Amino acid sequence: MKELVMAKDELWARVNGDYAREKHSFLERFAPPALNVTAMKPERHFVDLFAGPGRNVDTLTGEEYPGAAITVARMVAPGRARRTFTHAWYLNKNEDEHAALSSRLRRLGRDCVIQEINPLWGDANVRGPHVMRDIATSGARAYALVFADPGCPSHLPWSTVKKIGTCGLQSVDLYVLMPLDMGLNRMLPPEPWKLAPNEEALTAYFGTEEWRRIYERYGRVSSQRAKMRVELLELYKERLSEMWGFVEEVRDIRNWGRSENHRLYRMLFCTRNETAMILVKWERSTRSRGPQLGLGLEIA
Repeated sequence: MKELVMAKDELWARVNGDYAREKHSFLERFAPPALNVTAMKPERHFVDLFAGPGRNVDTLTGEEYPGAAITVARMVAPGRARRTFTHAWYLNKNEDEHAALSSRLRRLGRDCVIQEINPLWGDANVRGPHVMRDIATSGARAYALVFADPGCPSHLPWSTVKKIGTCGLQSVDLYVLMPLDMGLNRMLPPEPWKLAPNEEALTAYFGTEEWRRIYERYGRVSSQRAKMRVELLELYKERLSEMWGFVEEVRDIRNWGRSENHRLYRMLFCTRNETAMILVKWERSTRSRGPQLGLGLEIA
């Protein structure tokens, strides 16, 4: 679990770098137009599997800024209709983070625009699949955007990803963190004798033994480890595409405060819908120009 500190509102907050804002920026830019293009859906759900306490504190500046859960709770799509998510599900395994987020959501008052908001205490790998099945059961035509931000590979095994992808809901997008240059890199040390304690967790994360072949080919040689990471990324994307069809790397997160080359993790977006991919391409092309959210599209 990430380090917690007391924020100015006297609730717990996560210690994070500016890189967390970069990760959330995709949600801030993709979700509002997605709300508009899913206008015909009877329900629009946001599911945050590792929601956190709702506030972050920058490690370098001490500046406080909202987490994704609070940002989405206040999110309104541009246009006269002012569309929002109709439901939000915020999961936390840590009791302190759950209590802090629940308090912050209550304090939002009318600024919380979502009609039904559900902060849940429990393991994302247990409660998350239940939430997805409940959404699918209550309305197969609903839209869901799932945000999976695990702290380490063991927090999000492939079995959970598969349950999300096969929950029975056709219109479900997944925005997921792959800890490629952090947790996975550490779990695959150049020294083979150090690998054994991590083998089971690695197989659980990828849902296959294919990672082993990549490690044996590249992981033991320092000059080849970058190639190992590239192939591990491709393996994970290939596995995701088997369920979603479209998978794009939308953020390459780095810790710029330490080094321009200090990569942390990759953010992947998965969807079954070509219209959602149009939004992803739009987000990439307009990113340097600020928000331009007037897209007249619909997701069937």
